[in-house]
Parts: sequence; structure tokens; C-alpha cells
Amino acid sequence: MISEVLSSIQNVEVYPIVTMLLFIAAFVGVVIWTFRLRKHEVARLSRLPLDDSLTSDTQGEQTHG
Repeated sequence: MISEVLSSIQNVEVYPIVTMLLFIAAFVGVVIWTFRLRKHEVARLSRLPLDDSLTSDTQGEQTHG
């Protein structure tokens, strides 16, 4: 049934190609962004999960609210 529906759509073979190109473009963009980060930015981002200043603000709001 799915193959019958897909065969009735004109130029259906273009959709997987466009989707793959969009994925590759997004992946390459993220890789380029990652390699362009400065070392101090990477160090700051690596400390974010361990940063207590963000969690203490949200905990304070929960106890007062």
C-alpha cells in the first residue's frame, strides 16, 4: 500500500536526496562550529554541567514558590 502511494507522487525520488543533503549540511555546520571554538569557550562549556550557580537559583525559586 505504501509503495502504491509513493509511486503516485511525482518526483518522489528527490525527497531522500534533499533530506540527505540537509543532514550533511547541518552536520558539516556543527563540525565547523566545533573546530572554530576557542579554548576558553570549550573550558567554560565543559564546566557548565558542574556549575552550582545555575542550580542554586532554580532551587531557591522552588522553595519560595
